[in-house]
Amino acid sequence: MADVSRDLAADGPSAWLRYFEESSSFFMASDGRSVFPTHAAADEAVADLALAFTRVDIQWIDLRVEPLVPGFAVVGTGYHEILTDTAGGTVEFGGFMTGVARHGPDGWRLRNLHWSSPVPGSDG
Repeated sequence: MADVSRDLAADGPSAWLRYFEESSSFFMASDGRSVFPTHAAADEAVADLALAFTRVDIQWIDLRVEPLVPGFAVVGTGYHEILTDTAGGTVEFGGFMTGVARHGPDGWRLRNLHWSSPVPGSDG
């Protein structure tokens, strides 16, 4: 996860694709909705994000990685993210992310993810 943070800061959103598992099992949800139902959908969306944003600074908060079985682990962490756009403006997000990671020939890759942000007016 330290590598993810480092590469996003250096290379922008396209760095995510190095860490998403390239398989039919990949998916990503955000705030209860499917945003990338497939790896191909992630490729397309990340390409669009890379046109708008040049840098992603993400800080993991209380990162937990729990082994499940050999080669699989669950990740859970709070996050604070700052996206820098092509004009130098920034957008900030925060919340919690969970996912399953699989260790394969190319190292650890995220097989699926769910990102959530606090609901306005909630105490979370």
